Amino acid sequence: MERLLDKGQSAGLDRRCLGMNAHRSFTSFCKGMGLAVSTCGLRRVTDEMFHASAVKIASLMNDKDVSKGILFPPLAQLRDVSAHVAAAIVEEAMKQDLVRDPPPPDEDIVDFMATSMWTPSYDVLVPVH
Repeated sequence: MERLLDKGQSAGLDRRCLGMNAHRSFTSFCKGMGLAVSTCGLRRVTDEMFHASAVKIASLMNDKDVSKGILFPPLAQLRDVSAHVAAAIVEEAMKQDLVRDPPPPDEDIVDFMATSMWTPSYDVLVPVH
């Protein structure tokens, strides 16, 4: 670990990154991967799909947060980030011909993923006297 810090400092990488709640990245990735696999019936998960999900998560960061050293999108955006990650995974899977049930060609893949997500909704129970 010390060697890595030394290399970073000697390369001028003095910035401090806030890795707090790093599980957000993992959560977005897992939800996105699960959504892509279950919605489009991916035959296999490849390294390229993992890479596409990481690139997508990074692309969803804004410059202001990155300049502060924040590494991952806010938890409040989990559903939106997951839909984008799932879409990136499905797009990569389509390139590799690994999709059993592709999204409709006339529909945006991100929108398709977002509408395919389970939404927690429960009936209101009213006590009977």
